Amino acid sequence: MRKYYQDYYFAIKQILQQEILQKTRQLIQKHYYKYPEFERLLEPLPEWKNREFQVLASLVGIHSSACKRLFDRPGYTGQKKFSKKNSQAFAYYLEYEKWEDLEKSLSLKTRNLKYKYT
Repeated sequence: MRKYYQDYYFAIKQILQQEILQKTRQLIQKHYYKYPEFERLLEPLPEWKNREFQVLASLVGIHSSACKRLFDRPGYTGQKKFSKKNSQAFAYYLEYEKWEDLEKSLSLKTRNLKYKYT
């Protein structure tokens, strides 16, 4: 049963990463394109440095360490679950009223993912 939850969490996290990046990049292209600190968020994720994670975290309303954990940056991969506060911030950022609604939407999208078994 534990393996199922690890796989489920991994899948939810993958979709959440995609949704947050997509929403952020849409916002930047529409509203923030004039500002270099936001424009750097359009670069590929592997090229991001600490500053880009800080900017994204400020947009989402979370601490930069939670943002780095979401995107599995080296040194930020230990904790599995996000706090209730961070989960709710993700939900608000993606225009959901509460985390449970966002999680339900994300879980429907996980059906198209291939689970990564280790």
